[in-house]
Amino acid sequence: MSQFDVTFACGHKGVVHIYGKTKDRQRQADWMNTKLCDDCYKAKMDQRHPELIQKREQNLIAAKQQAEECDWPKLFGSAKQIAWAETIRASVLGAIKQMIEKSPSLASEPLKVQLAIRVYQLLVGRVSAHWWIENRDKSVMVLFHSELKVFLNGRTEQEALGDKSDEMPF
Repeated sequence: MSQFDVTFACGHKGVVHIYGKTKDRQRQADWMNTKLCDDCYKAKMDQRHPELIQKREQNLIAAKQQAEECDWPKLFGSAKQIAWAETIRASVLGAIKQMIEKSPSLASEPLKVQLAIRVYQLLVGRVSAHWWIENRDKSVMVLFHSELKVFLNGRTEQEALGDKSDEMPF
């Protein structure tokens, strides 16, 4: 690895770390001189797609409102991680809440409803923004079933349900 001082196309100066063969490093550093710095590139992309930024902000506001209404615990992580994870969590927990409330197969079996509520509560308890981001590509049902396995962890449904109240947390 080598460090190179470069002047980006936008005029900003920076240090880049370049890996690879020694003979290719200078060529790659010269190429970096033709590119925008990270901050200018991000600003340029934001100008091209203001509707995406507005949509992201609206989703974040809605997710924060939902978290407050449902009394979910605050997430921890960096500010950017928290903002992203809030929207992921709101989407997943909203889908599970809807599944619990509207699923005809659950309505006829109260034990399954109680179990679904426990899984919902486990997911609400996930306060690491990193965890939500790492699991963002998993479907709601995959997350639900993985948390169900964590919850049961070798116990029968009756044993698992016996240690918590059965009121709905929403």
